[in-house]
Amino acid sequence: MIFNQTVRLFYLSIMLLVAGPALSANNLLSEAERLSHFNYIHDKNNNLNRQSAAFQFRQGQYKTLLAEAFNIGNSDDVFWIEIPVFNDSNEIKKRRLVFGTPFVPLLNAYLLTESADNKTLLLHSGKQSFMQRNNNLIKLNSIAFDLPAQQQLSILIQYQPRGVSFLPISLMQEHIFFNQVHFESLQAAVFYSFSLTVILTFFFFGIAMRSYIVLFYALLFLEYVFFLSIIEGYAFKYLWSDWPQWNLYAGIVIALVFSASGFSMSSVVVEKTVRVGGFKLICRGMAVLSLLMLLLIPFTGNVVMMTINHILMILMLLSQGYCIFSWMSLSSKRNILAFYTALIVTGLGFYIFKLFLDSASLSEWIVVSFNRILYLFVSVTTMGTFAIHLGGLRNDHQHSLQKELESARRDAELNRALFESEQRYSQARELASRRQQQLATASHDIRQPLFSLRSSMDILAKEQSQVVRKQFNDALNYLEQLCSHFLSETGPQSNSKEKATFYPVSMITETVAKMFQQEAIQKKLQFHVLPCSIKISCVPMPIIRILSNFVANAIKHSEQGKIVLGCRRLPQHLKIAVYDNGPGIPAQELETILQPYQKGEKSEGEGLGLAIVKQLAETEGWELEIDSQEGKGSCFAVIVPVKEP
Repeated sequence: MIFNQTVRLFYLSIMLLVAGPALSANNLLSEAERLSHFNYIHDKNNNLNRQSAAFQFRQGQYKTLLAEAFNIGNSDDVFWIEIPVFNDSNEIKKRRLVFGTPFVPLLNAYLLTESADNKTLLLHSGKQSFMQRNNNLIKLNSIAFDLPAQQQLSILIQYQPRGVSFLPISLMQEHIFFNQVHFESLQAAVFYSFSLTVILTFFFFGIAMRSYIVLFYALLFLEYVFFLSIIEGYAFKYLWSDWPQWNLYAGIVIALVFSASGFSMSSVVVEKTVRVGGFKLICRGMAVLSLLMLLLIPFTGNVVMMTINHILMILMLLSQGYCIFSWMSLSSKRNILAFYTALIVTGLGFYIFKLFLDSASLSEWIVVSFNRILYLFVSVTTMGTFAIHLGGLRNDHQHSLQKELESARRDAELNRALFESEQRYSQARELASRRQQQLATASHDIRQPLFSLRSSMDILAKEQSQVVRKQFNDALNYLEQLCSHFLSETGPQSNSKEKATFYPVSMITETVAKMFQQEAIQKKLQFHVLPCSIKISCVPMPIIRILSNFVANAIKHSEQGKIVLGCRRLPQHLKIAVYDNGPGIPAQELETILQPYQKGEKSEGEGLGLAIVKQLAETEGWELEIDSQEGKGSCFAVIVPVKEP
């Protein structure tokens, strides 16, 4: 908001300044009243007076300059200027001689007529106070005088510049002169009011943003406004009107202080993300050099000091351009403005350097308005760019804080989820521990009835055949091994793996066959075990439990046909499968029968057999394979690794 308003005021001021020369009274003058013919004598040793200078002009000992203003470059010497003036009308013209400068060390003007009656128009020296001037106007001007009709006159001017010799001279009518004075006063009021508004805006902006750099920039541009008020004559009129000698050096002093401040700021505001160690050192050295130049002012002329001032100011502008350009090191769209501002500031620096090399190319409009336009553009673009840059940094900081806050919130959520997971894991472990304890208790309690059952079965089986007695004995042995296995799994060393030795897989298949052979015969099912000589090293009890579940389910759900228990060799694995030609399992039930307490519609069990099989296979790292077609039969298989003995 502040920056947008500042930009609007900036463009308004530029329009007024650009329109000023077109609307000024000087452009309303006729061509005859524009003084553009200058005969001049270079009085380098200052040994001429009015009479001797007029004599040399009459003798033709002069040079001629045709230009919009008297300008022969930078000099501190005295010049005598003769300007021919001819009134070709039949009426007397009342005119005033107006000079485009507020202050010079020496400026005297005389009106030379064809008779010996010469008239003094202006006597001005650098030792006069402002109140001793011809009037209280900023620009030096002569008294009003008459131009006789149909006469050729000459104006003789004794002029000593203070560095730049640029001196626009015009003959103006009284009403046009005062109109121009009024307009230039209004133009100056707009410029200085706007400049102070910009400075105050960024001064309060710096306080609000707590940025000492913005405050230093406001001070830097305040120094330049003060410098402009000196060279335009307003400081002499309103601040030290009784100290004309100070007015002679004040511009040079403030310009050097301004350059020193600019170099100091460059060493501070350059972006730290680029390599700036040498740049900072050079800027600080140039700031010290600018202040040391103050000591040379009493011993050097204006030309030397103005040359030094031009060079220092150009280098300072270039350093400021580099600082603005360095802000682009923070990759951001806002730095596009910094890029173009740096290019324009750098270009202005080179343009000033060109004018310094060829001051004769200056025009009156550039001298009057260029410094103001330069200040307005550089101050608004630099401060505006800096404000956007600083605001962008604050936004980046806020964005970074927001990201950190979001990251902290996510971390808190993750920590909470982790805490809840740990709680659930602890509860699961506690539940598993209770289940293990229950299993161990049940296994322990079953062993005693098994011992009694074995004793009873031994008595009852005396009258049975050898085969029946062996089946009873194998079944009871399996139950005892199962209880022992459960107890070992729930004991203190349950995490340690049971070491298995190599054995033929037929030992397991034959054991399972003996366990269920009689049951298959009772249901009139054919139960075949295919021979297999392959040896494996897997823990036998889990395989026996898995195959027992497969065979038991096959016998339970088959009403006729046969059941086959066999093996098939695979690369590095062995597939042990139970085939039956029972009713088969519907496709929709195949996805759920391995889950605990999930069973088919025709099953009368608890739905735990296959879930136990799945758990045993996952624990040992084995793979299960189920293939079933409704009405044709099923195949349940476990795939175990085969290692060479």
